[in-house]
Amino acid sequence: MPRLPSRQNSTAKIVTNDPPQKQWIMVAEESILEGDHINEEDNVCFCKLRHPKSENTAMYVISNGGQLVSEVNRFSPDFGSWLIGNSIQKDGGILMTTPVDPVFLVLPYLINASKGGKFMTLDQIVHDGDFPDCVRLLRCSGIDCLDQVTDIKGADDFKAYRYNKDKTLAWLRLKAENVVEALQNKDVRVSESGAHSSDFVRSKKDQTDDQDAYLKYACGMVSDYLPLDIATELRDHLGIKETDASERSAEEPPSKKAKISDSTDITPTEDYSSANGKDLKRQNSKGGKQTAAQKKLSKVDKSGMKSLSSFFSPKAKS
Repeated sequence: MPRLPSRQNSTAKIVTNDPPQKQWIMVAEESILEGDHINEEDNVCFCKLRHPKSENTAMYVISNGGQLVSEVNRFSPDFGSWLIGNSIQKDGGILMTTPVDPVFLVLPYLINASKGGKFMTLDQIVHDGDFPDCVRLLRCSGIDCLDQVTDIKGADDFKAYRYNKDKTLAWLRLKAENVVEALQNKDVRVSESGAHSSDFVRSKKDQTDDQDAYLKYACGMVSDYLPLDIATELRDHLGIKETDASERSAEEPPSKKAKISDSTDITPTEDYSSANGKDLKRQNSKGGKQTAAQKKLSKVDKSGMKSLSSFFSPKAKS
């Protein structure tokens, strides 16, 4: 899962691809750039992998001799550019990397392979014709922890694996508890209703120190890297109840926007021209003083004139 990023040891680099005039600004952990890079396998590798939740294409960078894997997210402002040396890069986007536990990326392959109920080797399990770079995950350091989510048979030189749901839920619980601890240590407050991983609460109005709210929040963060079925099982395993739509609507403030009628008839409910005439007559009957404009208006011949409301009435169909 994505760890809470600490930008204290981050650095900005200019990454160039083909064609050479295309460049990006990337903020990455310094550990990504560590290594002697003598061999080609030690170089930083950008590759496309299947996202464990959406199963869509996602960009990752595998570095440090294939030991580290990080997700690459792109943030693009509506307007902006970069000044690089003496040139201007019109693309004002920025790439940011977040370390990811590779077990999350391998987990969907393990679940899919377990449908047959057999023990299989990793090269048989982690195989994807649409994303051939997935085999790079088998070199990452986190793969050594597969015993926490699988049953294993065989010796060190030949192991076979089979997905174990109970082990996985226990492993995910530990992940969620670690996230809770990290959030509390960093003094990140959450709302009482819990939150999705992207809903960082900045207002003090709904902030709480309730452990259950933190756990619900952490579950949302972990679930961002889980298939839907496993995310649902994790909520049940943690005893988290999903908020009903009626409860969510009760927590939301009422809308301040006035409702607009669906009717296309915009005829005014009052004849303002008639009212003005009545007011004028009433004013004349009381002997009130008239302005020069009112005196001229009273002398105008109004025969054949239409009332003001007639201009707002719907036209008669021919």
